[in-house]
Amino acid sequence: MVLLVDGNNVLHVEGVLPSEVAGGGAVELAGLISRSRYRHDEAVIVLDGPGDAALDLPGRVRIIHSGRHRTADEVIVDLVERSSTPRSIVVASSDREILRRARRRRCRVLTAEEFLAQVGRDAVADRRRASARPTPPAGSTERWIREFGVPPEWLELPAAGTAPPSPEASSSQASSPEASSPLPAPPASAPPRDEAPTRGPEPPRHHPRRALEGVRRLDEVDPRELERFDMGEWIDRPPPSSA
Repeated sequence: MVLLVDGNNVLHVEGVLPSEVAGGGAVELAGLISRSRYRHDEAVIVLDGPGDAALDLPGRVRIIHSGRHRTADEVIVDLVERSSTPRSIVVASSDREILRRARRRRCRVLTAEEFLAQVGRDAVADRRRASARPTPPAGSTERWIREFGVPPEWLELPAAGTAPPSPEASSSQASSPEASSPLPAPPASAPPRDEAPTRGPEPPRHHPRRALEGVRRLDEVDPRELERFDMGEWIDRPPPSSA
């Protein structure tokens, strides 16, 4: 769906938006749209006059200007007339000519007051939901994810201490008789009870690598490192030797 907003018309309406989200210009209106029911739709705010420099706007909202030789109303009507799918367009304006042309093409129409009432209610509800959302306790995995801005696709993590098997290991296990047997294989040979098994020299003891050790930048953080991070490892153990 495409939302076409008559910016000059909508921005001059007063007394509709709740006080906590009222005020501002086209950029603030774009912010309201990005937090409303239209957040997933393409939204275009059309204004009169020449355009300014490119603006960094939230969501899928754009601001376009009519230029010196046309009005914003003419641009909106032109977009409606040239559309191959006019029934997927929502036009927000109180201009009678715009609404007449949009209805003739079977667009959905909203007056400026109706549109502002919608986005105002949605923005207030979104703000209240955000304020009511509990903050995760310090040190929790969820708090780390929020602080570091971990992308959602990283959140499907394997269980701690496990790793997905490689394709080669999976195919070799499936083809071996031992892998298909439901019972464990017996030991190849057991030492006599009166003889202690021969053991080789014990390997030198060393500390395992600490979680997040060697990380210098945020983009180097492995989400699996966060799962096993323990601040006690960094407090109780001395740092590794630089030699």
